[in-house]
Amino acid sequence: MIRKLIVISQSESRSLEVPFEKGLNIILGGNKTGKSSIIKSIFTTLGCECKRVEADWKKLVSTYLLFFKYGERQFCIVRQDKKFQIFENINNDFSCIIETNAFHEYSNCLMDILEIKMPCISKDGKQFNITPPLLFRFQYIDQDEGWSKIADSFKNVAYIKDWKANTNKYVCGYLDDSYYALQAQKAEHILEKDDKKKELNYNQSFVSRITSTLTQIENIESVEEVTTDIESLLAKAEELRKMQFSYNAEMTVLENDIYINQHKLHIVEHNLIETKKDIEYAMTQEDELICPFCGTIYSNG
Repeated sequence: MIRKLIVISQSESRSLEVPFEKGLNIILGGNKTGKSSIIKSIFTTLGCECKRVEADWKKLVSTYLLFFKYGERQFCIVRQDKKFQIFENINNDFSCIIETNAFHEYSNCLMDILEIKMPCISKDGKQFNITPPLLFRFQYIDQDEGWSKIADSFKNVAYIKDWKANTNKYVCGYLDDSYYALQAQKAEHILEKDDKKKELNYNQSFVSRITSTLTQIENIESVEEVTTDIESLLAKAEELRKMQFSYNAEMTVLENDIYINQHKLHIVEHNLIETKKDIEYAMTQEDELICPFCGTIYSNG
């Protein structure tokens, strides 16, 4: 039995507490007053992802707390985004049973509390216990689409194999746990069979390719001819390798010659510049030139 729902908005620094009484509870209010948001928050806390949630409500609420009683035991589920916690109230002292970001770990713990065991299997072959969106899918009907899609208001169920057909009969009590345990084993064996079939097909394809290759080999005239061709190719490859080495050596010599000639050209260009400066200097002097280093007098002509 649900005792109380608390939603907390950290951005608004506010919270809303909704108590529930034993028996039928009716939430009254005008349009757009948050009635459906409160109901959806109950299922969100339990781990059911509603397909339609008001954007403003989803943006505001950061933490959900749901207090409930099962038999003589009292519990509280706390949800913050992907994080789930379950506390048990023993003499008004809350002790944490589980704290996890792994949905199936939380779900298995909740199902253990509720004493429910219905094996399910995912589409990729993983086996786990029934999850909250499967267990509670008949407890919520979306006011916008629910009447046309009964028990199809939660979105985190599609990865489970045959989720709709299997849970229909379980929730209404038509089939018990033992049937679904056998069904899960059967589904596992089918997936294993499919994997073996894929492996067999691959092996058959591999054998077929090998057979085709062997057939081609049998069509070759002789092993000696193949050996001769290989030796000829190896000899040609060695000849090409030697030619490549020779070309590389010649390129190295040419690159060295280019470097030396470029250096000589640089010296000549520098000497031409200096000679031009000397000529220009001599053109500005009189008939005699005096060496600036030794003082010797030369004829300028």
